[in-house]
Amino acid sequence: LLDAEIMKYVTKDEGNGANFYCLKCSFKSTHKTTVKRHVESRHFVTDGFRCDQCGKVYKTRETLSKHLLKIHRAKPFTFPRPE
Repeated sequence: LLDAEIMKYVTKDEGNGANFYCLKCSFKSTHKTTVKRHVESRHFVTDGFRCDQCGKVYKTRETLSKHLLKIHRAKPFTFPRPE
């Protein structure tokens, strides 16, 4: 569900090669995942993503995954893809 909401704000400039843009601001990148991370961290308000091992809360899924790898040496949580 979150990925579907994020993708509403990511678009590709078909006329300019492989540039992806944030529809909420002027951010752009040649990588879609970079724009998705930008939208999630800058334009979405969530309660955060809680570590199930220590309870710390992180603003993005990516920072939670990095925490799990670095601190707990655990496999990062995988988020289901929307159907």
